[in-house]
Amino acid sequence: MRWQYRPLLLPSLFVLLLTSHSYGFQQHQLFVAFRNPSRNTMGFRVGPQTNYLLPQVEFLSAFNASNQHTSSSSSIALRPLTSQPTIPFYSIERSDGDDTTDFEYQLVRTVQRCILAYGLFQILANGESLAAAAANAAGLDMPISRDEIHPTAMSSGMGNIIKLKWRVSLVDLRIGNNKASKSTDRDSVVLQAFHPYFHTVANLDPALQQRDERGPPPDLDFVIFLLPRQDGVLLCRRLTKCPAIGNGYTYACTPRRPRSGILRLLAERRQKAVVITPTAMEPEIAWAMNNLARVQVGSKVLDPFVGSGSILFAASLLGAQELVGTDAAVELVGEGTGTAKQEIMKSFIYSIDEFLPWVPLSASVRPVPKLGQADMLAWESYPLWFRREYYDCIVTDPPYDLKAKVQGTTTGAAGAAGAAKERETDLAKERQQAAMPAIKKLIEVADHGLVAGGHLVFFFPEWGKHGLDGKEAGCDSVIKPPSAFPQLPPSLHLVAILPQIFSPTFVRWLACVEKRGRIARQ
Repeated sequence: MRWQYRPLLLPSLFVLLLTSHSYGFQQHQLFVAFRNPSRNTMGFRVGPQTNYLLPQVEFLSAFNASNQHTSSSSSIALRPLTSQPTIPFYSIERSDGDDTTDFEYQLVRTVQRCILAYGLFQILANGESLAAAAANAAGLDMPISRDEIHPTAMSSGMGNIIKLKWRVSLVDLRIGNNKASKSTDRDSVVLQAFHPYFHTVANLDPALQQRDERGPPPDLDFVIFLLPRQDGVLLCRRLTKCPAIGNGYTYACTPRRPRSGILRLLAERRQKAVVITPTAMEPEIAWAMNNLARVQVGSKVLDPFVGSGSILFAASLLGAQELVGTDAAVELVGEGTGTAKQEIMKSFIYSIDEFLPWVPLSASVRPVPKLGQADMLAWESYPLWFRREYYDCIVTDPPYDLKAKVQGTTTGAAGAAGAAKERETDLAKERQQAAMPAIKKLIEVADHGLVAGGHLVFFFPEWGKHGLDGKEAGCDSVIKPPSAFPQLPPSLHLVAILPQIFSPTFVRWLACVEKRGRIARQ
């Protein structure tokens, strides 16, 4: 087998995305499945093959966050599991010999905090066709390790029948453009083919099969994936799912609104919010940004362009210990009556039970953010907010006119069209220049305020024709920062940068910057 290595991130993350011209499945192999882009994230698909790298970046960042304060030295790589680039399933390859149980537990915890993931799966059997996969499953000796089943689940009066609730779901990715389809007749045929496995090999009690996918999670959760013809059929056990997957979730390949799991609750809170700024970050992207910054239990997080606090709220759910937000807008965070400060702070008071089981229980006390008015262009004048080497993470979205019209009309006479085009170019330059001072100051704050190993995650806007959706952004290209991206001081280095395309003349880059230095292990 010939491997091709393509850097997914810059070298500081120490991970690679592996691609191969040959694909195969192994029994008990672990793989992570990602959700396809939603309406919020579809702009992150780049190039003629619409590469969608954001979920992989989030997953690898979250894995490293859980790894940096442990004795484990695990590092991982992701390899496409199928030959179809539009099916985001990736096998997980490790580069060390750490304890397998601890490693799998770490993977479970990683998926449970990744908002763009679908689930973590273990392959039990596969085949080029339904009949071949079912025959391979029926021939297994011990598909489920007895070590994974609690002793009380075994009934002494019924031989080896496993007295656990179980469920099997079907995901068909063969129809049309990989659109998941639902058919009662097809489901019956597929499930019937795997009856010998479930009832004879696995010894599962038919009376305990949970048929309603909207019910509570069962003890054993199986998924059958029907892949395009060259990839066949997979019988898998789902080990865990991500916070955006609620009960009854149907895998979708076409963009839709992310309204499942915790994202449904966050959407409802957003609709009821007393204060919400027009440019408030969507919860799905805010959560991913915090994962890129490696926000975790105990983190100190700063948002210097806090607005109505949507990014800090996601950090709170991920277990941050201290939340600090500043903004130049007096009407939002200023002192005295007539400001929105108190209402924003009240929105952070919630019951942890409301968001179970999607948030870490180890942080039982959720902090109320400290909010204050501060002008980032003169951040040195606010030493109480911008402390030296204090914050673990700075996660923010600097101000820029996201909804501004950059592309003007070009109808009419040729002279008018040329003048309009020239005006568009001038307008793009003006907006780029207007956004740069705040971004340069943000980098200064990161250099001053981050601890060693801390991360800055922010959006960098770029106006003007970019060509990222053309051939020059092919699947084998390394994504490089735009030429307008500011130069970083020696203490900071760029870990990852991904473009989100809004139009042929506007793109914003999601950048992750790390403060150099060693992190003391706990």
